Amino acid sequence: MGNTQGSFNARFEVELDENHVNREECNANENQLNSIVRHSGEQVRIEFHTENENAILGAIFTVSEPPFLSDVDRVILGNRIKNLDNCKLSGDACKGEVKAQIMIEGLDEHEDQAKDIGELIEKLNHDVQNHKLVVIAPHGGNIEPGTDVEAEYVANHFSCDRVSL
Repeated sequence: MGNTQGSFNARFEVELDENHVNREECNANENQLNSIVRHSGEQVRIEFHTENENAILGAIFTVSEPPFLSDVDRVILGNRIKNLDNCKLSGDACKGEVKAQIMIEGLDEHEDQAKDIGELIEKLNHDVQNHKLVVIAPHGGNIEPGTDVEAEYVANHFSCDRVSL
């Protein structure tokens, strides 16, 4: 993942048939994806303005497998993002940006700011600070089912003073 700053403008559509684009995935034009150095299996961030001009909503999607779209400004999103209904329409389409950079830098010190813009900050809270091993599952839950269980399995094979989960 070389380029962390690239982006391109897009017109978003939600795919209602999960046989084409899975729930957590998106499909776009291959040249557009290449321009921000993203490929199948890698993640992109999508952002769009809401009806409230000051609010920008973002979501993370994994780029789906080929075939890619021929239309350069069209991006199909898996049926995951309900907030697309709040998108400020430009014409009859929800328009926004596809970004290579996933994380928003600088929010770790400003939890209230992150909450205000709909972002999450994950922190490790553990009684004993471990410098040797931390087991994490950043895509646990519904994004990649089972990774949270795998992380717990690994952590449970060490004493609690040796690992944080």
